[in-house]
Amino acid sequence: MLNKTICFGKFEIKVDTNFERVIRYCEIILRKNQNSIWIGNGMVYAYTELHL
Repeated sequence: MLNKTICFGKFEIKVDTNFERVIRYCEIILRKNQNSIWIGNGMVYAYTELHL
């Protein structure tokens, strides 16, 4: 079913188009029932460097 939807051309699928923006968003978003973020600036830097 997903294959038919993709082939129909209604949606566009992209991979690795803005990794740093996504990981930086993870740095500021709070998760339900938690008082702190799950990723700090150091980890954002490390993940971004590894992704290159």
